[in-house]
Amino acid sequence: MFEAAIGLGNAPTPGRGPARAAAALGLLALASCVSCAASEDSWPADGRDVPADTGCDPAACLARCVGRGYAAGLCDRDLCICENPDQDAGDVDADAACSAVDCHAGCVALGAERGECRGDACVCDPPVGDGGHDVDAGDDAVDDAPVDAPPCLVGAGQTRPCGRCGVESRTCGSDMVWSPWGPCSGEGPCSPSDVGAEGCGRCGTRTRTCNSSCAWDAWTACTGEGVCSPGDEQREACGNCGTRSRTCNSSCAWDPWTACTGEGPCSPGSTQAGSCDRCSHQICGSGCTWGACQLRPGSQCEHRAGTNYRCCGTRLWQFCLPSCVWSTDCASCASCCP
Repeated sequence: MFEAAIGLGNAPTPGRGPARAAAALGLLALASCVSCAASEDSWPADGRDVPADTGCDPAACLARCVGRGYAAGLCDRDLCICENPDQDAGDVDADAACSAVDCHAGCVALGAERGECRGDACVCDPPVGDGGHDVDAGDDAVDDAPVDAPPCLVGAGQTRPCGRCGVESRTCGSDMVWSPWGPCSGEGPCSPSDVGAEGCGRCGTRTRTCNSSCAWDAWTACTGEGVCSPGDEQREACGNCGTRSRTCNSSCAWDPWTACTGEGPCSPGSTQAGSCDRCSHQICGSGCTWGACQLRPGSQCEHRAGTNYRCCGTRLWQFCLPSCVWSTDCASCASCCP
């Protein structure tokens, strides 16, 4: 059954930790041993040549075997047995042969301190069941053991990626069982390929992308902007000195112009006869209101129904003709123009 065995330390100590480790080792074992004689430490081909008082330390045995590429290592009396996962154990008959690893794991699972092969029989110490013989050291016994995780080296640590480029870790405890994974730390603000967007400028949009380091790249330029900013207002003149206005809405576009308000009665520069003389008219001023009567272009005087005159010498006068010009002849008058 065994090709080689190595003596390393003391026998297992009773307790839950060794039981869990032993059960886990039984779960990993494939029921065949391999020789460590070819290792760099030149272990003896027959471990029984090691002094008996050296004993076997389970933790040291496991460390030595795992460190040299084997799946597991387990103490069998004063010997350290390395289990090789590459050998096919499918043709091993559990009823016809005894696996030291499975035997030990099965006995510990049943409450014994240790188990060892004696010929084809598995013997538990102290005895359990019917004298401790013929214990089923197969998969069922191993599955009943309180195994949480494969065995590990005491004090070893592991890390793995988590979350948004973070890291979580765990440590191997004194019972050779991995602790639960710790919280994810060192995460970035985003996950790779995430796209963030936000408003900018006048109802525009800009975006940014999360890179492979879980950090945001720079914002892109602002695109899709409108013509104004919400709440902006414009005013302009309209009509006869009136005003109208418009407001920028929430979509950054101008609402329609309001109606023209505050207009005057006339447009600057326009004219009307109004109540003026036939030779005069009113002109609309810059404030869009009518001014006083004034002569029309080409008029010299207001006709005033023929009553408008002016002096042209002593006792002489001129009248404003209907054509809105002064008469050319000066007429004599008795009591005018002294």
